[in-house]
Amino acid sequence: MPTDIEYDEVVVNLKVIASITVNTKLYTKGAYLNIEQHSIVPESVRRWYRQDSRDESIKRIDRTITKAIAYLSKERVMHQYLKEAKVGILNMKETYSTCIQTMARLDTILDKIDLVCVGQEKIDAITQDPQQNISTTTKSNGKHHNQQQ
Repeated sequence: MPTDIEYDEVVVNLKVIASITVNTKLYTKGAYLNIEQHSIVPESVRRWYRQDSRDESIKRIDRTITKAIAYLSKERVMHQYLKEAKVGILNMKETYSTCIQTMARLDTILDKIDLVCVGQEKIDAITQDPQQNISTTTKSNGKHHNQQQ
C-alpha cells in the first residue's frame, strides 16, 4: 500500500465523496474535501466568501476520480473506494437534478467510474475462476458456431 501523501489525499477525498447525501454541498478549499456543515451564517454567504462553487466541487471530484483511476493498477482497494464514491455522486446528481450541465458533468464522471469498475469486475471474474470462464466461453462459441450452420 502506498504511503505517499497524494494517495492518502485521494482516499480521504473518495470517502468524503461517498458520504455526500442529497442536498448537501462540498467544501472544496484545502487539500481535502469536506461536507458543508450547518451554521448560523447562511450557506450561500459562506460559499460566496470562500469562493466555493458547484463548478469547483465538480472539478475537484473529477480530479479525485482521475487520480484514483491512476492508482487502480497498484491498489485493488481503490476499486471499492470508487464504487462507494459513485453513491455520493449519484446523490449529488439528485441535488442538482434541475441543472442539465451539472447532470451531464456528473454523468461523465460516473461513466469513468463505470468503465474502470466493469473492466475490473471482468478481470476479477476471470482470475477467480479461469476454468469456469473458459468453459463458458467455449459453450457460447459453440452455440454461435451452430447458429451459423
